[in-house]
Amino acid sequence: IDVDFLCKEPATPENYTHNLHNALPISIYEVTVKNNDRQKLVKLELELAYPDGITYESSSPKAENLSGNLFLVPDLISGQNATLFIKSKVNGNVNDEKKLGLKLHYKFANFNSEFVKSKTSSVRLIASNISVEITGPTNTNNAQLVVYSVKYKNNSGDDVQNARVKLTYPQGFIFA
Repeated sequence: IDVDFLCKEPATPENYTHNLHNALPISIYEVTVKNNDRQKLVKLELELAYPDGITYESSSPKAENLSGNLFLVPDLISGQNATLFIKSKVNGNVNDEKKLGLKLHYKFANFNSEFVKSKTSSVRLIASNISVEITGPTNTNNAQLVVYSVKYKNNSGDDVQNARVKLTYPQGFIFA
């Protein structure tokens, strides 16, 4: 049995760390299960483990539960395959690597034991949802009035709820 687990933004080989510009934080995974055995595969069930920062959005075919981590795969005769497409939303910090895990549970038609095949696919975030820039002088004199400029930008395309900018001042700093 072969399981191909590809992130389609762009198409990548299995277990490849693919870079995702988080301005468009969507990853589409293609999972193909192929029966290379002579026996029919039955009771196939695909289980996904989403790490923090990856959430299920939709799939084809539909998931068996709302969290999108359980999929039923039809029985496969020798040489037959089935493909699923899973759309997920990815959030995190720049350079975060998110590993999505896959487990395929299956049985052979002529055998009663259950088997499991596991794979992973990784996404590395190379741009953040929100950028912050703070500018001002690097050196000042005692009691000198200084102006710092704080600029922030939402790069995600989604509304940001309850966003706050928190500044921490060093000891002796007086805010005017």
